[in-house]
Amino acid sequence: DEDLLARGRRAYGGPLDWRDRWHRTPVHWSVLNGHADALSTLLEARAAADPPPVPRSRHAKNTTLRLETPMEIALRRGDERVQ
Repeated sequence: DEDLLARGRRAYGGPLDWRDRWHRTPVHWSVLNGHADALSTLLEARAAADPPPVPRSRHAKNTTLRLETPMEIALRRGDERVQ
C-alpha cells in the first residue's frame, strides 16, 4: 500500500533507515562495529548519515541503550575511519 510506505518514509526515513528494536539503523550498527566499508556502501546507497530522531520517551520505553546518533557513536568510540 503506497500510503503505508509514504507514512513509513516520513517517520523512519528511506528503506535503509528502518530501525530495529533498539532504534538503531544499519548506519548505527556499521559505525558501532567499525565497519567502514559497510558504512560507505550504505551511504552511497543513500542511507541517512543522520537518521530521523526517535523521541526520548519512546526510546526509554523500549531499551536501556543510549539514544545516540551514528556520529555520536563514532566520536565516543574514537574511530576515525567512520567519522
